[in-house]
Amino acid sequence: MNDDALAIGRLIDDYIDAVARADIDAFGRCWTPEGRWTGPGLDCEGIFAIRSRFATMRARIASAEQTVVEGDVEIDGDRATGSWLIREAIVDNDGKERQRVGRYDDEYRRTPDGWKFASRHFIPAE
Repeated sequence: MNDDALAIGRLIDDYIDAVARADIDAFGRCWTPEGRWTGPGLDCEGIFAIRSRFATMRARIASAEQTVVEGDVEIDGDRATGSWLIREAIVDNDGKERQRVGRYDDEYRRTPDGWKFASRHFIPAE
C-alpha cells in the first residue's frame, strides 16, 4: 500500500471518528469546498450544505458507530476513487436502535491539506 492509499484510509478513519463524536468541524474538514454528499434522501453540494445537513442529522442521534467491512482505492495522480462496504449501528435520541449496511462510492482530491472527499455517495444494501 502506498502513502496516498494510507492517507485516504486515514481520511476514512477521520470521517468515521467525526460521525461517532458528532464533531461538525472535523466532519467538515473531510471535504473539499465544492464536495457533494448523496444517498437516499440526501443531496448536498458545497461544504456549508454538507456541514449543515450533518449537524441536523447528527442532532437526532445519540450515538453512531461505523465499521468498514472492506474497501478499495484507485489513485490517479491528484484524484482517486474508492468504494467501501460499511456497517453502522445507530441509537436515536429516543433510544431506538437500528443498523444500516451499505456501500460508499467516493471520489477524492488531493489538496494542500491532504486528501479530501470530492464526492461521497451512500448506497444502502437491499
